[in-house]
Amino acid sequence: MSQILRDTAAALRQLLFIGSADAGRELPEFIARVQSALPGAAHAHGAGAPHPLLGDAAAAAGECVFLLGALLRTQRDPVLANRLFQFLAVCGRMGRVHAAQYVQSRALPLPQVAALMQSLPGNDFLALLNDLLLDCPPEDKQLAAWLRTLLPASGRLDAREALLFLKTLAPSVAGDGAVLARPLREALLAAGLAESLPAAFAGNPGPAVAESLLLAAETLALPSLQNEALAYALRTAGAEGASRMPPLLAAPPDLEPRDAALLTEMRRLALLPEAPERLLGAARTEPEMLGLMLADLLSGGGVYAQAALRLLPLLPRLGLESLLAALPEAGHDAVRARLLSALATLEPDFLRRAAKNLGPKLGLGGPAAQALAELLRAGTNQDSPPLFSSTAWMSKRLPVGPASP
Repeated sequence: MSQILRDTAAALRQLLFIGSADAGRELPEFIARVQSALPGAAHAHGAGAPHPLLGDAAAAAGECVFLLGALLRTQRDPVLANRLFQFLAVCGRMGRVHAAQYVQSRALPLPQVAALMQSLPGNDFLALLNDLLLDCPPEDKQLAAWLRTLLPASGRLDAREALLFLKTLAPSVAGDGAVLARPLREALLAAGLAESLPAAFAGNPGPAVAESLLLAAETLALPSLQNEALAYALRTAGAEGASRMPPLLAAPPDLEPRDAALLTEMRRLALLPEAPERLLGAARTEPEMLGLMLADLLSGGGVYAQAALRLLPLLPRLGLESLLAALPEAGHDAVRARLLSALATLEPDFLRRAAKNLGPKLGLGGPAAQALAELLRAGTNQDSPPLFSSTAWMSKRLPVGPASP
């Protein structure tokens, strides 16, 4: 996959800087090649979505999108320009940047752009509209007025596509940098989501629908919807399906059933392959509770202990103190070994200096010093497994449902 993208990027560079008499034939082929290499385009989300590109493949894909954006700006063939625009609009954030710049340049009359945008999949249309609203220059009154005509209205909103769009902006997925433009938020709520989403929570949504609803509730930040999300999380914590952590973590700390639901949900998530990502929010806002839960898993031994050891590097100081206080002394060596292994992977130079300066005071001599040296060699090996690799414990049979050793 990486090689295909690198070869395509090289061909696109040549086409951009040198040109080609066959550009009209070659460019659609390059677009199709990049499209086939990208993981599921931009509208695949959730557990079934393909993994994102990483490393060299991600760099090559980014270069291809950048070069296609540059070709869009210089394209004189209207058919090819339309094809490039529609492709870039579904290529994630970077592609939408180029598509939005093309709209703002007025290379195409706005009514024609509207037709192109409305031919996009619904969630991609909303994502591009959101970016355009956020980046609209204050002095461009014409663009602002035109964008308002594209806002969804009652009877013209596909709720499923709206959920696919909203879930990509949820802070637990996209971080704090993703923003929903205020005019689009108000339009989505007025178009029916303010009534339909709370009603959907009150029913019995399946796992995929529940995930979309929970993430949409994060994005929209509507009090009535957040209350329904919290009620759903409290009554279903620990059951199979989407993570209930965001509404539980956002709930008032003095809400009586909150802590029990949080512990139950933490235990369930700790056994999943994606546990580090799912529990990162808990490590930030409830480190002591997370430490207590991991101590409980460690005490259970077997696969529970393996899952807990894998997650130990998530813990900040308060969480680690909580874990060690709750864990019998006999389990402390395994905790220290896992943390030293993580340090050898993440901060080998720091660990090496600490061992040199503090080693004699800590009794690091003989076999202990040799073990630490071997740990550092393994941690800096390019072939060493990732910090949160599940390889060491996924080969064992994991229990289904909440962990309750």
